Amino acid sequence: MVIKTESGFEWDITAKLDDARLVDAVATAESGDEVETLVAYKEIRTFLLGKKGTNALYDHIKKITGEDYVPMEMVKEEITEIFNALKDQDEDIKN
Repeated sequence: MVIKTESGFEWDITAKLDDARLVDAVATAESGDEVETLVAYKEIRTFLLGKKGTNALYDHIKKITGEDYVPMEMVKEEITEIFNALKDQDEDIKN
């Protein structure tokens, strides 16, 4: 399913929200430990977007900032938005 974020990033995502690997990474991201959270966001990002999607996201963020730098906070915001959009679409399908 194609997801488009508010900033304009668009990617076709085939991941399933009930995949145990994704659930584990989300639980770790919400653990409160800063280092574990960063590692978990990497796992979530890779799981949702893959390598090509991750590179596309980085390019998108660099285009927005106008710099050759990808702020982690922007990555987290995009991934959170993508995940929430997937959850919303998954709920719509179930209803």
